[in-house]
Amino acid sequence: MSKNTIRRILIFLGGLVIVSFLTVIGTLAFLEPKIPLLVRNVVITDVVFIILYTVWIKLHKGYETMYKSGLELEGKK
Repeated sequence: MSKNTIRRILIFLGGLVIVSFLTVIGTLAFLEPKIPLLVRNVVITDVVFIILYTVWIKLHKGYETMYKSGLELEGKK
């Protein structure tokens, strides 16, 4: 794998760990600390995070391509 791919995977996993940690803190702070409830909240939040991250990557990948092509057109002028 390339360094860029490894970097993106590490960023994704770091974000997932942060989201999971904040979900655990929020669940313990506002709800009863029952293990099934905690696990369910973490799993639901992680799934939502993965979906939103995937959509964000797809949207910005297309934007990056359009932006770069615009720069190439301006550079030719």
